[in-house]
Amino acid sequence: MFKSRQDKRITNKSTFLALGVNTDGQKELMGMWIAENEGAKFWLSVLTELNQRGVPSNQRRQF
Repeated sequence: MFKSRQDKRITNKSTFLALGVNTDGQKELMGMWIAENEGAKFWLSVLTELNQRGVPSNQRRQF
């Protein structure tokens, strides 16, 4: 968590990472997002973005 100035006020934000594991067992960063909170709408947007970027559905299930 870190503090961010937005519209002359300070807000708390968090960084969220999506990690994948390739067939060699190596971890790969699939994406990084910054948000004030996490909830269903946030995670839906993450999964939608991964889908639009072409991540196969069998890999998203493991997410």
